[in-house]
Parts: sequence; structure tokens; C-alpha cells
Amino acid sequence: MSGDGKGLLFFSYDGVLGGPGRSQVLPYLRGYREDGWSVHLLSYEKPHLLAEEGARKAVEQELAGRGVRWTVLPWRGRMLRDYLAGCEAVARIVDAEKPAVLHARSYVPAVIGRRSGLHRGAKLLFDMRGLWPDERLEGGLWSRWNPLYHCWKRLERTLLRTADGVVVLSHAGARLLREEGLLPEDKPLEVIPCGADLERFRPMPAESAPEDLRPFLGKRIWTFLGATGTWYLLPEMLDFAAEAVRGDPESRILFLTEDPQRVIAEGLSARGVPADRVLIRRVSHADVPLWITPSHAGVFFIRSCRSKKASCPTKLAEFLGCGVPVVVNGGIGDMDETVVGNRVGVVLQDFGPAASRQARERLAQLRVDPAIGTRCRTEAECHLDSREGGRTFSRFAASLVSK
Repeated sequence: MSGDGKGLLFFSYDGVLGGPGRSQVLPYLRGYREDGWSVHLLSYEKPHLLAEEGARKAVEQELAGRGVRWTVLPWRGRMLRDYLAGCEAVARIVDAEKPAVLHARSYVPAVIGRRSGLHRGAKLLFDMRGLWPDERLEGGLWSRWNPLYHCWKRLERTLLRTADGVVVLSHAGARLLREEGLLPEDKPLEVIPCGADLERFRPMPAESAPEDLRPFLGKRIWTFLGATGTWYLLPEMLDFAAEAVRGDPESRILFLTEDPQRVIAEGLSARGVPADRVLIRRVSHADVPLWITPSHAGVFFIRSCRSKKASCPTKLAEFLGCGVPVVVNGGIGDMDETVVGNRVGVVLQDFGPAASRQARERLAQLRVDPAIGTRCRTEAECHLDSREGGRTFSRFAASLVSK
């Protein structure tokens, strides 16, 4: 570790080989390194991603170029087995390197870090992201009677009470923690929203558009990016797509997702959307900016509930970073204030045909302004840049060490 006590172990259960992890975590590590931290990354990685040699080598080279050590644990999907492997790895690294800060990205790393990583005096930075146990409950993955839910809620209270500092994704989430008494009043707290790597997510020239997309260029492309299950309201998104096509012969629908294409294609067909006005593709994360830059708007609808007050969708930063306005629904983190307050898109309060039509009309009015793309990009640079998030993490971690 560095001689000035700025050693840091960054521990992620979500990995860095997948798109979101790479887009967020690597810029965070860059921020730490630029501020002089000695950084060791410990991450669980899914076996099928580890098997993709090209992608793995690219991340290895990027980390090595930044001077970041990387220890990989295979993600088994069995929490007890992953927990034991994590405890052993964290204890080994902490004993050898004696980091000043353990940055735990979400709940599982925080529990492991608290168990095995603090005996050398490291500070625990609980980067809690969202309200994970409640997300699993409200997402239908756990029931209220599931012992795991109650176990993790107890652990959540313990982590919020004993961590040296806490990071959340939204100001709405921070207010919820304070108002419900989940976070002690004197606990250091920082809001760092999900950002994107804006060196990668930037407006791309039209001539670089993928060949499959070129028949859609010059049309109004409504783009749906990423996951469509669990939290995402797929029927409502399909309804919006069908209304857009029905009301405008120039509208085209683009889905970029790793989810089953058949479900999306059949859902659009059942709603009367002609197949020649739809494109559904699975694309690499590195190529996403090429596909989304020509979009008229990015569209995503998320189930609004208590846990989602603490949320911040990464795709908001990715669309805005590419200069693309968005159509979203209300009640998700700080998105209402971001989108409406900065005139970078439209927020729906319901999903009926009238609301859909009004949203398209309001977006058309925004699109009349030739500065809309610049305004979207500026908003991303000011508030949703994961590189700036890394610098904020670094300052916050340094403040914990100095206490």
C-alpha cells in the first residue's frame, strides 16, 4: 500500500466484466488512483464472463494500466459458499496490505468486510446502492415471510449503524433513511448517483452507426435499452412503443437487450406493430453508444415503490451522455427532478394512451430546440459522470480516514 496510509480494498459482488460494473466501477477506481490511493480490487465474476477471454483481457489491461491489483473470485450463486470464499479473501488481503479503507459495494461485501476486513483498523465505507432487501421483496423475489428478508433487514440496520460512512444513489433515498430512523443522525453520508463512463458514452457520428441500424436513420427511433424483467414494466413499454408507431408513420422501435427477443417481438406483434418497424438486438456494452446516439428518445419504465426511491438507473446516464433525451415514469429516485427540472426529457405519471400521446408531444417540443442534445450531455457531465463519482468517493474515503 502507499506510504501515506491511502490504501484501499474495493470489494464488489456484482463484478466488473459485465457492462454496468465496467461502466461504473472502473472509473471509480480511476478516481481513487488519480488521488493517490493504492487500490486492490476484489470482485466476484460470473464464469461465462470469465470465459470470454477478449473481454477479460481488456479489463485486466485497463486495471494494470491504472496500477490496480485485481483478485477474482468465481461467482457461484450460492450465497453461503460465496460468503466463505469472500471472508477468506478479504482477511488475506487485509492482513497482507493493511488498507485504510474497505469500500464495500452493496450488502454482501459489506457484511463480509465487517466480519473479516476490519480487524486491522480499516474504515468501512458502505456503498449500499439501493435498499437491496426491499428491492427483492417488492420485486417478487422474496416474500415478506422469507427468513432471508428479515435476516438481511437486521444486517442492514447493523451495517448502517456500524459503518464508518454510507453512500446512497439518490437524495430521495437519503431522506428516506433519515426520516425512517434507519441511519444515525451523525453518520457521514454521501449521495453519488449511478453514472456512466462518459469517455465511452458520448455522441457518436452518424456514419459510425451499425449496418443493421442504418435503415432506421432519419426516422424517430424510440430506444429501449437493457433489462426488461423484474423491475422494468415491459407491458407498459410495449404499449408505449405500439402507440408511438400507431400515431406516427416515421416512428421506429429499437430494443437493445440480452433478454429473450421472442417475448418482445411477440408482444409488439400482438399490439399491431409491423415487424419492419422493429429492431431487436443483443449488442456488446462497448457498442451501445453507436446504437443509441441516433435515437429520438430513450424509453424506460420502472415499477415505482418504496425501495425505488433509493434507485438511480444507469441507463439514464448512458442516454444523456450520448445526447439523447428520455421518456420515463415518475417516482424513481431523483429522476423527476433531473429530467423535468433540466428539460432533458419527459416524465409520465400514468401509462394510458392519452398520457403516451402527451409525452410524445412534449418530447417533440423539446426536440425543436437544437440545443437539446448539448443540454442532455451537459446534465450527464455535471451530475452523472462516473469519473466525477470516483473523485467524490475518494474525497469521502479520505474524510473517513481523517476522523
